[in-house]
Amino acid sequence: MFTAPVKPQLADTFHLLQRVPKTTVKPLFKQGEEMGLNTYELTQYDNMYKFLEWRDQDSTRRLIWGFSDEQIDSQLQAYYKSLLKLTEVLQ
Repeated sequence: MFTAPVKPQLADTFHLLQRVPKTTVKPLFKQGEEMGLNTYELTQYDNMYKFLEWRDQDSTRRLIWGFSDEQIDSQLQAYYKSLLKLTEVLQ
């Protein structure tokens, strides 16, 4: 099961997303592993930034980058956008 607290823009409260089916989550995790997110770390803080956190049994990896996206791999940008779209659907 994958749930995440989300704070909608311009809102004062958080709420939990609906439960995401395994049939949706498994391909996303597989894609992340194929991209190497389970072994890669990125730390490029900016005034405002985006992040992904990849957790498995052995470790936690954080990928953090600024909103400009200029120096970020296009695959990572597309992966992040697909996760954002999923959260929009689940609200």
